[in-house]
Parts: sequence; C-alpha cells; structure tokens
Amino acid sequence: MNPLIRIMESSKFHYLLASLALMIVSYPFIEGRGLAAHLFLFINLAIFFSSLYMLDHSPRLRLFAYVNGGMMLLFGVLSSFMPLIPQVLELIFAVSTLSFFIFLVMAIIADFLHTQEVTADTISGAACVYLLIGVIWSLAYALLEHIYPGSFHSSMPKKVISLTNTSSFSYFSFVTLTTVGFGDITPVSKGAKLLVIVEAILGQLYIAIFLARIIGSYQRVKKSDPPSTGK
Repeated sequence: MNPLIRIMESSKFHYLLASLALMIVSYPFIEGRGLAAHLFLFINLAIFFSSLYMLDHSPRLRLFAYVNGGMMLLFGVLSSFMPLIPQVLELIFAVSTLSFFIFLVMAIIADFLHTQEVTADTISGAACVYLLIGVIWSLAYALLEHIYPGSFHSSMPKKVISLTNTSSFSYFSFVTLTTVGFGDITPVSKGAKLLVIVEAILGQLYIAIFLARIIGSYQRVKKSDPPSTGK
C-alpha cells in the first residue's frame, strides 16, 4: 500500500480534532456578523469535510452527514450573508448544527465499538468526543436561553446571547465541563441547572472511565510491540 494512503487511513480523526480545536480557539473572536460570521462558516466547512473524511468507511453515515451537514451549511450561509435573518431560520440553523454534532459523537463512539486496535488516531477520536460534548452543550444552552429567556444570569458588563454566535455559552460550557466554575455565568431556571449538572457529571465520567481506558489500552499496545532491531 502507498505510504501516503496508509498515513491518511490511520489519521481519520486528526483532521476533525484540528477543526474542532480551531473552532474553540476562534470562538471568542467570532461574535457578530460580517467577517466574523464568514470565519465561523469557514470553520463549520472544515468540520463538515473532516467529518466526511472520517465517515469514508460508511456510505449510510456519509449520506446522513450530507443531509444534516448540508442543512447546517445552508442556514449558516444565510445567517452570514443576510443582514436580518428571520428568527425561525436562525433557530433551524442552531438545531441542525446541534443535531450534526450529536451525530458526530454517535458515529465516533460506534467506530470505537468496532475498533480492534487502539492507536494514536483513536485517542484523537476520543479527544474529539470530549470537545464535541462541550460544543453540544454550548448550543443546548443557547437554545434554552432562546426558548426560555432568563434561564442564565451573567455578571459580565455585556451579556451576549445569540444562537449563531455562542462564544459566551461556549466559554460557560467548557468551564462547566471541566468543573472550574468561575461563577460569572450561572444557571437560573430548572432546565438550565439540569443541563449543567448533566454536563459536569458527564465530563468527569468521560475522562475517568472512557478516555482513561482508551489511553491505557494504547499504552498496553505500545508495551507489547516487539523492540526494533535496527535492521
């Protein structure tokens, strides 16, 4: 097999991990419309294409990704180029984005269940799931605030609540996921408190059980590899 093809086949999660990391790092700088909205759309495109590459082994999953991801990108384009996007289109964009990321988590976990060998790429996939949990909950927080305004209280001077630009909720989500809890954004409604509890527990259990098990299996595989003879 061509060495380049072998490398690409063994790195299906690396590209998605890089795209998600780019999204998270860029979140504080993509509030608003114009250039910021175009940047957010570009990042969504990178995630979309890297997810298609990840799902290359399953035509059925790729078809679902095309449909769901296509809706996400379509309404993302509309929100980027329309000066005044109707609330219903903004809501559809948020829901389609949320469902697409949930689909990615389920697809990665399904891949893990059929994996015979734990590699560095598998660890990248596990890291993708952890980052996706934070992104999914940030979108869920934004949707909850949109449906039930006042579900969250912010002590910051400027409160930013948006469905298409959710950097404040992304920040709050990852603070909750890692159980840091600065307290500048707090849940008020019962639904918001329930979401926060579930994310905090899920984040700790994921690291303690799932991620630790994958890394442990990878270390056992590395130790069992025969030493190089240098020939």
